[in-house]
Amino acid sequence: MRKSIHQHRVLFGLGVSAAALFAANPAAAQCVDEGAIWNCSGQNDAGQTVEQDGVEVRTQPGFSVDTEDDSGLYLRGLGYQGYADQSSSSLTGKIDGLRVFGAGDRPIVDGGKGIIDIETNGMISGGSYGVHVLNDGSGGTRVKTTGDVSGREKAGIYVQNISAASGDLTLDAGKVSGGETGIEVRNTGVGKTKATATGDVVGGSGYGIYAENGSRAGDLEIIATNVRTDGLDAVSAENNGLGLTIIKIGGQVAGGTDGSGIDALNGDTAANMSFEVGEVTGGQFGLYARNEGRGRITIVAAGDV
Repeated sequence: MRKSIHQHRVLFGLGVSAAALFAANPAAAQCVDEGAIWNCSGQNDAGQTVEQDGVEVRTQPGFSVDTEDDSGLYLRGLGYQGYADQSSSSLTGKIDGLRVFGAGDRPIVDGGKGIIDIETNGMISGGSYGVHVLNDGSGGTRVKTTGDVSGREKAGIYVQNISAASGDLTLDAGKVSGGETGIEVRNTGVGKTKATATGDVVGGSGYGIYAENGSRAGDLEIIATNVRTDGLDAVSAENNGLGLTIIKIGGQVAGGTDGSGIDALNGDTAANMSFEVGEVTGGQFGLYARNEGRGRITIVAAGDV
């Protein structure tokens, strides 16, 4: 199984100085602190940064960011980090459209696990990543996007639970594209991983969808409609955890010249592996499945593989 081409990005996310990453221009800020709730409004050409423990950011009709700053909107803090957008707010940044870093749990006197909860129906794009989420807390991560999401050079959506104590990782996306990989999810924690895409997922030089579970994680599930890439595997799944691997692709799966339509590996502690697919093609293999774990492989194909 090929390793993720974005694995080194965690070091970038944690290694840059706080001053460099989180600097904001207060005079241009349109995200207003109202305690545990921040409200964002207006059309902005400066990136918006919210650095606070235990916070939810909400959008007002007409809010948008289109900036040459690193991030369109950047959330960072301990405990709960939430973004609730029902205003179709578009976010565009030089590197990230939307970036969220859950820095860990809050002190016990304040309460609050490190939870990330994102829901947006706006178009999001970035020079590297559209949506870029890292959770170093012991809670779960939920990301829901219904607008188009794109990352020009790297991934359209990148989500990772980086703490060994993190919970479930859940992604619900619409249409997603990336210069390297469309969607990438990685769960180093103890919860389940589920990535769902109702729109087309398109990769470039890398993968269409890449998903990986660490050694303590549970089930790994991928549900999508159409997935394609020009480079490597259209769908690449590596389950080194303790649970099932479930892949359901209802439409077309097209891998790149140097990859397969679907490439899936269960490590020695994982359980059953199952596939429900339509038409699957790849430059190397249509469907390449290896189960080194405790269960069996089941394949149901409604189209040519």
